[in-house]
Amino acid sequence: MIMTWEVHEVHERLYPDQGWTPAKAILEDEKHLHDADHPDANGWPIWHFRHTRPTEGSGSGVLPDCPIVDVHTHAWVDSFAPRMRAYFGDNFGATAFNPGTLDGVRERKRELGVTKSVILPVPTNPRQVPQFNDWLQDYTDDPDIVPFMSVVRDMDDPVAEIHRCAKLGFKGMKLHPVNQHFKMSDPKMFPIYEAAIEENMVILFHTGSGIDYPTVGPDWDCSPVEIDRFFNKFPYERTVLAHLGGSVPDFTHPPELHPEWPGYMDTAFQIGHIANDDFLRIVREYGTTRILFGTDSPWEDTADFLTRLAHIGLTDNELRDILYRNANTLLNLGLE
Repeated sequence: MIMTWEVHEVHERLYPDQGWTPAKAILEDEKHLHDADHPDANGWPIWHFRHTRPTEGSGSGVLPDCPIVDVHTHAWVDSFAPRMRAYFGDNFGATAFNPGTLDGVRERKRELGVTKSVILPVPTNPRQVPQFNDWLQDYTDDPDIVPFMSVVRDMDDPVAEIHRCAKLGFKGMKLHPVNQHFKMSDPKMFPIYEAAIEENMVILFHTGSGIDYPTVGPDWDCSPVEIDRFFNKFPYERTVLAHLGGSVPDFTHPPELHPEWPGYMDTAFQIGHIANDDFLRIVREYGTTRILFGTDSPWEDTADFLTRLAHIGLTDNELRDILYRNANTLLNLGLE
């Protein structure tokens, strides 16, 4: 599959050959945080810094002619999506590369040859849980969309909600320790994990920090220490750790590597945000048969990620594993 799409540059990327370094971008970010008069028109520089341009790398620039499954995308009901785009755009200068709606996901995936997109909801309070799950339950048999469900710890009977959603055909559950305010080793979360495991659901965790929050906070923790604690209690092989096991906001070092962890990791937000050599080292030492292609769309450009993946230096077989084989096995998608 030859790269025929155009990589979006709505907000111009910042590259080393322009004199940018992570340290310089972080210093500029500090101005945004502490100088009320600092212009915000270009967003936070660290959000836009990339270690390489999309076509840099030792790869051929050609992807295999195979299905593509993006296991990490976000969407909202049509009425709410503009608020999410405005929040990320106004606060962080983040570009939304599709409207953040299901129709937007469908249109963009068809443009780029993506076969299926997994939609990950992140309700942050009990009221939002049925809003997301009831909306997405109508798409469990959709040919383009694979919806996940979610719960929050303090809602009424999250275990019953997991069993209900499993009966409706949901294949997995997204949990976000930061936005949902829990530690992965919190015993109050154990019944939630146990119910999902009983239903053979995939459990996909956000891991690490983000552009607007640290990895460890007053009432949350998704650090490698917490991941260890989770796996010591629940060595569940249908677990997915988003962001290669730990997204970091300063981009000065890659996530910690723990090949001993069971389950899978996805690539969301990481391709380009970490150096190509670090990416290759992590996915190969963890095992490319346990790496899932994910973007974090709409906040990352799918065209950019696919272009980088084609050039980064993976073999044809490794690309097929990451682009679809692993997701096909994990989610039983029936792809050839």
